[in-house]
Formats: sequence, structure tokens, C-alpha cells
Amino acid sequence: MDDGIADLEAGSWACHHAIACTNVTDGLVAEFEQFNRDLDAPRPGGDTFACYRAYWKADESFHRRIAEATDNEFLLGAYSSIEGHIQRFRLMVHNDMSGEHTVREQQATINAFRA
Repeated sequence: MDDGIADLEAGSWACHHAIACTNVTDGLVAEFEQFNRDLDAPRPGGDTFACYRAYWKADESFHRRIAEATDNEFLLGAYSSIEGHIQRFRLMVHNDMSGEHTVREQQATINAFRA
């Protein structure tokens, strides 16, 4: 069951990324880079609630901006209805609160948008 959910999540984000790539601009890539810097900044601060909240917000902003970049209200609405569940699922699957994997994944996504 977990593999099926992970496959669904991966397929959903592949779709969002593919559509968003058609709308990519230098400004959009710069936004993604800032979100990733914002994501990475609180990680060395430890396990405080404030650090975790800043990390979560930066991660959520990154993914929301991808959904927004699709210019598809249906996809944005779908993302909005499940975004909190996706964030919790990602933490469960990775079982890692350091966020290191997320920073790497988002950098790979940014590199793909640049290509």
C-alpha cells in the first residue's frame, strides 16, 4: 500500500512539474531557489518548533508555487485540498526530520526547470 501511495505522489508531482515546465521563466526559477534557501536555513537550528515551522512553510511554498505555475485552477485546487496530507506523508516515508533529502529533491527539481 505504501508503494502505491508513493507512486501516486510521484506521478502527481511529475504531472505538475511537466506542466509547470512549459511556463518556466528565470523569475520562477529564482523563486524556487529562494524557497530552497528558505528551506535549508532553519535546518541547522535543530528540532525547535520555530525551525520546523519555517522548514514546513518553505517546503509548502515551493510545492504550491509549482501548482500555481501550471496556470491550471483544477490542479491548484486539487493540490490545495491535499497539501497537508502530502507533507505529513513525505515525513512518514522518509522518517527523517533533518530535511536534507527535501533540499536535495528540490534542488534536483530546480535543475530540471533550468534545463
